Amino acid sequence: MSQTSQIPETLTLTTIPTYNGGMKIPQMPSSSDDAVAEQAMVWFVRLRSDSASEQQQAQFVAWLAADPAHQQAYRELETFWAHPDFTELLGEAKLSAALTKSKSHDRWHIPVLLAMAASVLLMVCIHPPNLYCWQADYCTAVGETHTVSLMDGSQVTLNSDTALNVAYLDNVRHIELDHGEAYFSVQRNPLKPFVVASHYATIRVLGTRFLVRQNPHSDTVTVISGVVEVSGRTQAPTKLLANEQISVGMQTHDSFRQAAASNAAAWLKGHALFDNVPLPDVLVELNRYRHGAIVLSNSKLNGLKVSGRFDITDTDYALQALQETLPIRIVNISPWLVVIY
Repeated sequence: MSQTSQIPETLTLTTIPTYNGGMKIPQMPSSSDDAVAEQAMVWFVRLRSDSASEQQQAQFVAWLAADPAHQQAYRELETFWAHPDFTELLGEAKLSAALTKSKSHDRWHIPVLLAMAASVLLMVCIHPPNLYCWQADYCTAVGETHTVSLMDGSQVTLNSDTALNVAYLDNVRHIELDHGEAYFSVQRNPLKPFVVASHYATIRVLGTRFLVRQNPHSDTVTVISGVVEVSGRTQAPTKLLANEQISVGMQTHDSFRQAAASNAAAWLKGHALFDNVPLPDVLVELNRYRHGAIVLSNSKLNGLKVSGRFDITDTDYALQALQETLPIRIVNISPWLVVIY
């Protein structure tokens, strides 16, 4: 049976992808077939939205009876939904203006919450392949780092969820950073410049050590030693020395600043360093090394600031440290869902 029906209109939560393990409470469906888990969630939401027709209900019964895996996935989803921690979190989650302004709040409160929950669950439970890896020469999974030795003796270390391509031509050593972040230690060769092309920035060097990080709307280049030349669509060629950093995006005025290269490169040693950084930004950084979703359910927490060194190889411990030092509560709902009050 085709599963093309639409999930009811969803609401917006502040969500940040992450992963968390070692749960003691009911978990989401763990079928070996991700499609079964997705179908179960779609049926679960549809049947509780008061919009399912008799024909759809009959189709659901047929789907349920077609395979024991369908029954198992649906039972696990019901158990997950009924868990008191999850229902409490849904009740306290911040809803969009569409709900808070509605005069019919009570009438469609539950279906909307179901749709909202399903939108989160679908996002965090169905893991498509990393599309960047399909055509990349080198790539890493979420939470993985990997060092590559290139044919000229240069080295590239790929951070979590990173993909790049390498092309050594007659007159240039060309690297294309397709996704993520990488550290470059380049062997000097005046006859063959080393060029890194990212989404917004192009970096040209002879021999140096530097980092390139892709952000949603810019590329950030940080120099550890030596000199690099950075240019972009709106950025004239600019030379950077050690402990200098520039972010290049679509804006006319790009951001140049002094920066501690050791902080930017802390991930090479398995750490993330924060100095008075807003909590949402900290979660974004920790998220780079996790699967799933963190839901920040209280906007009042956005103003909290974080300082310290955190182990990115054990982000569960990092979250625990945040809970011990900040006025927040962290609840693990499943291996894919963590909620912060």
